[in-house]
Amino acid sequence: MKQLETLKFCRVMKGEKRPFESEWQKKPYTYEEIQKYIPKENYGVLCGYEDLIIIDADEEELTEAVLENLPMTFSVKTGGGGIHHYFFCSEVKEKIVLTKDKHYGEVQNTGSQCVAPGSLHPSGNLYVPLNDEEIAAITQEQLLNCISKFRKEEISFNEKENIELDSWKEDFIKGVVPKWKEGDRQELALSTAGWLRKEKRLGATSVKEIISEICKRTEDKEINMRLRAVIETFKKDEEKVKGKTGLIEKGIEDPEKSLFKDNPPEEILKILQDPNLFYWITEKELDKKIVGEVASRKVIFLSAQGRLVKNAQVASFNLLVNDDAGAGKDYITQKTLEIIPKEFNVHKTRISPTVFTYWHNKKYEPDWSWDGKIFYPEDISESVLNSDVFKVMCSSGSSATIVVRQRAVDIEIEGKPVMITTTASSTPDPELVRRFSILNLDSSQDQTKNIMKRHSEYRKKGIVPEYNFNLIEAQRYLRRVEVKIPFADLIDKHFPTKNIIMRTLYPRFLDYISASASFHQYQREMDEEGFVLASGEDYEISRECFIKLCSNKYMIPLTKDQKKLLSFFEDEPHLKLSASQTLPLMSGSIRTVYTMQQQLRKLASYGLLETSLEKDSLNRDMEVFGVSKGYLPNEKIEIPTFGKICNNNEVIETTETTETTETTETTTKNDQKEGVTSVTLDTSIKSYNNTLQKEPEIEVIKFK
Repeated sequence: MKQLETLKFCRVMKGEKRPFESEWQKKPYTYEEIQKYIPKENYGVLCGYEDLIIIDADEEELTEAVLENLPMTFSVKTGGGGIHHYFFCSEVKEKIVLTKDKHYGEVQNTGSQCVAPGSLHPSGNLYVPLNDEEIAAITQEQLLNCISKFRKEEISFNEKENIELDSWKEDFIKGVVPKWKEGDRQELALSTAGWLRKEKRLGATSVKEIISEICKRTEDKEINMRLRAVIETFKKDEEKVKGKTGLIEKGIEDPEKSLFKDNPPEEILKILQDPNLFYWITEKELDKKIVGEVASRKVIFLSAQGRLVKNAQVASFNLLVNDDAGAGKDYITQKTLEIIPKEFNVHKTRISPTVFTYWHNKKYEPDWSWDGKIFYPEDISESVLNSDVFKVMCSSGSSATIVVRQRAVDIEIEGKPVMITTTASSTPDPELVRRFSILNLDSSQDQTKNIMKRHSEYRKKGIVPEYNFNLIEAQRYLRRVEVKIPFADLIDKHFPTKNIIMRTLYPRFLDYISASASFHQYQREMDEEGFVLASGEDYEISRECFIKLCSNKYMIPLTKDQKKLLSFFEDEPHLKLSASQTLPLMSGSIRTVYTMQQQLRKLASYGLLETSLEKDSLNRDMEVFGVSKGYLPNEKIEIPTFGKICNNNEVIETTETTETTETTETTTKNDQKEGVTSVTLDTSIKSYNNTLQKEPEIEVIKFK
């Protein structure tokens, strides 16, 4: 293509958009050099070289403005439906983001690249030239006139004459100032904002303050453009934000050497120290967008807080939200996770079985880690759910050797996210059940009526609910911590031991306690080793969530269909039925005899049902299923209150009840039925503290 012959290029993996070579901005390929990698690879056009800029138009309005106000030029239709307009402009040296009332696109410049014509988009579409025009030359004035209506107004920012800086901030600014040179400033602003957001967990206001101070000391007159870099950084998903590597590329000493302790402002500190913070968020704030499902909200939110626990089992906080299609499982999950800062959430609507083998490869993204993140893939398919790579990622980081273009390539994925996913029809195999808790939602008619009523109320009043910004901002000050449970030795005797899965579920219960403690880290004590100490309140939160997750005495996670099947056999404990006999008696998503047989066998493998052989009408062997002799109908697990474990050393295996509830009210009723006086949380904590007096005193330090 003649228009490309004088330009510079970079290498891009086939079907992807990002360059994969390190320091690709500084390793330009000529047109002749890049040809040997095409068509086996994609390739990108490097902007900035030869004064090239590309107007990357995502919206038709921007393309119309280019056609009306600028000369005809070489243009390429992208695989995603946008258009790349190529121009030469010697006066503009930095990238311009066009986001006024929405994202219209960018003017790509130095440090950026655009995927070149003939390459393959991730969607499967090609990048196709739209014309054979020469690349036109324009002035800065022409460009700015063309894009002015798509740019935000200049950002107003009140500079302080003398800002008070923590020592690490002052050291950081001193390290950046000498490198803040013309031509590098905008890229440095983006990397600085990215690092402060990703690693230091600063909010936009604090980041603006630091970059403004850098501009002041370097007499950078384009402060508004630098501050737009902050806005751009906080609008992106964290995974797309460049941070430490960008700073190091510019010769700035590894910023990780800075020592940092966050100091939340007074209004945020009050939120973090509120003893009712967990219930404030899960019962009141989430109620703005979610009708009912209070127990489910708590389970999802607490599981997400597992990202803050350093010393937890790797699979403890994985959660599978399971319900019928159309029941709102993705809505509830998404709206619950929305109250957690966006940079900690990685949300995908679709993934392939091997995505983790390639995604966020440590080789190409050395400063990326899944630790502290939540990964939420919607409506996951059974092929992905039960794939080997997905199972590995659920329980540990991913390290694999794959073949790329007939060469062995080592792939390493750093860290482990909390994995929260949804499914309507997928059924996890027993191996995956050990890696996920299963949460079922409320599909009752009453719940449907309440949802419809809420929609009507909001529409009548024109309400568009939004979460409290400070509740989201406060969570940016939570750091990953290690947790101790001082009373852990009092808990295990109250849990059943008949099923081997308790080896997984009991540590999960303890980790839920740790998740609550880490979320309340500004309210908990810290010992001299730096461990946050869990309290009775954390036990009660964990207990409440586990009661929601467990429906049988072995605490085995069951899908919606499995619960229906078990309930059916509990109601008819003397029945012995084959899969073909059971199918017409059941309603739900199970449609075939084969699927029914698989589900029944899974319940049998958990010890809830048992199998035997009987003869059918033709005297052939037939596998039949019935309630296991070791599993009594209506026998449910009771997780004792914190008061009980502190004041009662008797083992409480199970309590026979007629129905299961999700609240501590059930336990109170059972206590009254058994003649046990209920113990308040304050009294139970006091009782437990008395037992500590026999042990050597532990120096505790208030968490700052």
